[in-house]
Amino acid sequence: MNILIVDDDTLIRNWLSMLLKQLKNYEIQIFEASDGIEALEICARSLIDLVITDIKMPRLNGIDLINRLNAEYPHIRTSVLSSYDDFDYVRIALKCGALDYILKAEMKIEDISALLEKVSNDFKLENSMQRGSQRNYSVISDMKQNFLKYLNDKTIPDEQFLSSITPQLTLNHLCIAIFKMGISNGGDIPVYTISSICKDAMKGENINGTAFPWNKGYFTLMYNCTDTISENQKEEYLKLFLLLDKNLEKYTGIPISHSINLVCKKDDDLRLKFAEAIDIMDYRYYYSLSATSFSKPEGEQRSPRKELISSIQKLLDAGEHEKAVAKVSEFLSHAHSSYLSPEKVKTSIVSAMNIFLTDITLRDLQNGSSEDLEILLSEAANASTSESVQNALDLFCRTYLEQIHAAVNGVSPAIKLAIEYINQHYSQKIILDDVATQVFLNRSYLSQLFKKEMDVSFGDYLEKIRINNAKRLIRDSTKSMSEVAESVGFSNQNYFTKVFKKVTGVSPLKYKRHE
Repeated sequence: MNILIVDDDTLIRNWLSMLLKQLKNYEIQIFEASDGIEALEICARSLIDLVITDIKMPRLNGIDLINRLNAEYPHIRTSVLSSYDDFDYVRIALKCGALDYILKAEMKIEDISALLEKVSNDFKLENSMQRGSQRNYSVISDMKQNFLKYLNDKTIPDEQFLSSITPQLTLNHLCIAIFKMGISNGGDIPVYTISSICKDAMKGENINGTAFPWNKGYFTLMYNCTDTISENQKEEYLKLFLLLDKNLEKYTGIPISHSINLVCKKDDDLRLKFAEAIDIMDYRYYYSLSATSFSKPEGEQRSPRKELISSIQKLLDAGEHEKAVAKVSEFLSHAHSSYLSPEKVKTSIVSAMNIFLTDITLRDLQNGSSEDLEILLSEAANASTSESVQNALDLFCRTYLEQIHAAVNGVSPAIKLAIEYINQHYSQKIILDDVATQVFLNRSYLSQLFKKEMDVSFGDYLEKIRINNAKRLIRDSTKSMSEVAESVGFSNQNYFTKVFKKVTGVSPLKYKRHE
């Protein structure tokens, strides 16, 4: 292995050179340079495998040297040897691609030996990836299955699960790290390749651990911390993930977008730790928060979902469509500015969207008018970021109002009044004569006009209004079926059941079981 030592201090170069010569497991040829410019000149004329460089040097410092080497000689591995015990320096060096960061005051032969082992492992990983060597992906798949089985089967002891994943893993000082990859430029994310790269990186760092895909595009990484001090554990996690990010982007073209870590104590409930980890990860990913910029609010967060749904329904019943749309938009803006739980945000928004969708469905003015809204509702329900929920709702609201305006503009003033009256009084006993009186038309003429403009008879429209509101009550309330029937204008539960099955194709009880 050809190693270039770069330092403006001759004593340091001599000391490091002496340590390297004591390593009998490697055939080493040593080169020396006093600054970054001289180092680049040596790399231009000699085949160098590893550059060990100081940071503070004349003409070209160590960080700039590493960046130049990455650009001009990407095959060269680098490490930093510095007098500065400051993690900001460590982070900068590792982010630039250095494999290690060694303090001059603490430099021992064991540190140098560990560095060379990392270099060898990094070369092996590169060769393996270039050859496209088949990895034992079935082992990673088995780990994932064991993990999912453990989460679902609470009778499996923690120790048994950890042993099935990696025999040496223990609960005490166990780091649980969850990470999500960025956007792939093409094709699916290679989940098993990513897991293998992570395992190889940990092995190169002499860390006992493993990695495998979880769900929702998340990956799980577990290892036992090499230190018992929490501050050192945090630094170890940060150093490891800087290395992982570099390797993953190098070999897959995809960087890590978000990651979090939790460290377990021997008495912790491991399943609860995993639940806590995924909850925090969902939260940070949803709001695009870094690990240091924001902490998830503690305690229970109240979601005024019922109040939102009630106010929207009242506004729609009164024909105040724009105000109803503004209400749900205001709710989402407030929820996001308050960093409300993503699940609570989406549950509330989807419930509200269902109310609007029901309103469109009841109108039944044009075939397929609700299809676009159903797609947008599904997008909001499955969204993983606040931005995507906002975009889905904005488009949903615009589409809804466009359809409402198109529908309203296509009917006469008398039918508009008739629809408003039905929407407001469906829970009462109303007949065609009542509506005719309200709109000042003859009963027979109103019946003909309603059928002509709404493409549905007055009786069928009233039934649809009542049944769709009954579906909402069945979904969102604890009312009995007789109470639901009475709430939507049916005095007889048997008749309600008959009409419900005619409109929906299933009985009220069967509908409830499938909700």
